[in-house]
Amino acid sequence: MSVTAPGVLAVNLLGIVEHPEIDGMTPYRIDADGRPYVPVGDGGVVLGVRLGDSAFGFDADDAAPGACLVHP
Repeated sequence: MSVTAPGVLAVNLLGIVEHPEIDGMTPYRIDADGRPYVPVGDGGVVLGVRLGDSAFGFDADDAAPGACLVHP
């Protein structure tokens, strides 16, 4: 752990990224033309983004963390 500013604490976590589970019986959805598709979602491991950072400081449209860390 390292102190970044008075009263602010930074912590790194150790764990294993767990694979997402399928919600329901099938991952497929049906589009307006009746064809099945698997929707793509946001998510990933996001490091180095902090509350208060500029929204224009990154080459991306958004930062969407979506990983589940587990520890055996």
